[in-house]
Amino acid sequence: MEESFENNNSDSVDLYEMTTWMWAQRNFLTLFSSIAAIISVTVALVLPNNYISNVTLMPKDTQLDVSLSGGGVGGFDFGGLSSLVSFGDSVDTDPNVILAKELLVSKAFVVDFVKKYDYLPELLHAVRWEEGSIVYTASGYNAVEDKLDYMPSDYDIYKAFLLRFTIETDRKTKYTKLGFEHVSPYFSQELLTNLVREVNDKVKDIEVGRAQRSIVYLDNIIAETSMRDLNLLLNKLKEKNLKILMLAEIDEYFILDLVDPPFLPTEKSKPYRALITVFGTFFGFLIGLFILGLFRLMRYEVIFSLSPFKFKRNKLLT
Repeated sequence: MEESFENNNSDSVDLYEMTTWMWAQRNFLTLFSSIAAIISVTVALVLPNNYISNVTLMPKDTQLDVSLSGGGVGGFDFGGLSSLVSFGDSVDTDPNVILAKELLVSKAFVVDFVKKYDYLPELLHAVRWEEGSIVYTASGYNAVEDKLDYMPSDYDIYKAFLLRFTIETDRKTKYTKLGFEHVSPYFSQELLTNLVREVNDKVKDIEVGRAQRSIVYLDNIIAETSMRDLNLLLNKLKEKNLKILMLAEIDEYFILDLVDPPFLPTEKSKPYRALITVFGTFFGFLIGLFILGLFRLMRYEVIFSLSPFKFKRNKLLT
């Protein structure tokens, strides 16, 4: 019983002894912390500034409600058929809104968008923003023709875009906020402006094409149908598609309207130089403490002094 108590006591950690030991090694720990601080400051100063531009979008309901309920015409009740015309009364269920948000993060749309506007150099080879222009890496970029010397894979393009792109949706208001971060503040604003326009045009083209095909089909059916009540239903369906064509013609932002347009960022978003310096210095302290712990585990004592300068290790007596 007494032997067991002595073993437990020998394995316990004496906080006072630990603190005294760390204070005795303060010169060594200060050296590692100072080296880590210098490296952290250098890295923080070398890292280029990044700027993020944001845009807030309001989803719009393109599924127009053309109600057919309420008694019908000629004794025929359209209540059971009204679902053919009305697809919902909320933007939450509008398939076009869902489509637009999915397009923003879809590989095919993003790659086509980047290639269309020739954003490959800015995404893959931009290094920093200097004196009002973007500085590119020397390898792989042709400065004379302002294009790449090679064609990157679609996956590399998509990955480079997503690393800088953010999308958030407010659950209460259903508004969507997009953000894009880049070394150039002007490029961030330009890309978001074109991105919002492209996703609206893409959804608009899909919906307009569907509406036009529906109108042609309905016209053929109406011409072959003599039933008055059925003709009324078909004309209501045609009216809905005509309204979609009207909205597509007069509204530039068909599905995602601008609430707060992309702005030109004037303050950097990254890097966090103060945090890099603090955490780098603390990490250097931990490395020094870890090295001292290894020496102590091997029964060695580190002696480090600046005045006079000496660094040696002594074997501890067992």
